[in-house]
Amino acid sequence: MPDDQDAQENPGLYLLIGATLLLMLIVALFNIHRRFTRRAPSVVRDNHVDRMFIARDDIPHSLRRGPFSAPVRREVNEIAARHQVDALRPYGLHGTTANAHNILENEILSNRRPEFQVRHVLADNFLRRSVVAALRMRDDGLAATIREVFESFGSAQLLNMWDTAWAQARVGGNWFHAIGRNGVRDLRRALNDVRGDLYLSEHQSNVAAGTNVDVTPDALALLGEPTVNRIVDRGVRLMHQLGLEPRLVQVQNEIMLGYSGSAGAFYQFGFDHRRTRDMQVDPLTLVSEDEARQVWENTPPRLRLAYAFRVRPLQTIAALILLFVLAAGAGLSIFRGLR
Repeated sequence: MPDDQDAQENPGLYLLIGATLLLMLIVALFNIHRRFTRRAPSVVRDNHVDRMFIARDDIPHSLRRGPFSAPVRREVNEIAARHQVDALRPYGLHGTTANAHNILENEILSNRRPEFQVRHVLADNFLRRSVVAALRMRDDGLAATIREVFESFGSAQLLNMWDTAWAQARVGGNWFHAIGRNGVRDLRRALNDVRGDLYLSEHQSNVAAGTNVDVTPDALALLGEPTVNRIVDRGVRLMHQLGLEPRLVQVQNEIMLGYSGSAGAFYQFGFDHRRTRDMQVDPLTLVSEDEARQVWENTPPRLRLAYAFRVRPLQTIAALILLFVLAAGAGLSIFRGLR
């Protein structure tokens, strides 16, 4: 009898608990809604940036992409071969770098065009368009950020080329004439053979068509996570400075870092749908917390959902289960309080 009396005397407690849980659920849903709908204010872009990245004018012929040099091709392959040998040693398997190099060349890469044996972390097309926009705008801040990107590659040659070219181009007049034919040719070659931004992947290439950031586990293994993080973080900062609003993009179900006007598709050179593609590394783990927040705010809600379920499925499902439990608990408490 006392138990029944106590139960009848405490309906307000159940109501309070239920109301509290319901309020927590409402606040959580409101925060999710606000995060999914809030967008960072649009940045006013310079006309030169719009021409190069939005209207996608052709890159001037003098800075257009050329083939990788033979030394760079050998260097990237040898680095990959050396990592292959090192990766097998813990399992008691020993081999030579020369043998690993031959396997990479003759078996794994034999069905691809030589030009696409190596891949860029920051897309080559993006780098060239950034350089052209900076040379046309003569913006010291933008040029300094590009220099930081080149510095993150660890390429002294490219850094020296850029310092020389920028000192000449910022004086005024047409940038090509200011730098000179030979200077532009040297800068083009340095961009063609940029070291530190290149890596080789064993699996089928999923290089985006010259626009998006391309990072797979192979890039982290060959270049090192600190180096890749530094490259991507400074690259995203460059996108911000250009007013391109970096965001998540989806290319054939792969979630990558892109920007306003970026698009891409996997190259079809030697592409075989029966073979697996490289999975992209979680793009938001490659940049600082502040950069990741801005990238997230620039990303459309549909792609946020795609990212949540594709890249972070466990956390997303756990959050949904928690919300369901809170909602069920709140409903049950209210129901009991009204009895």
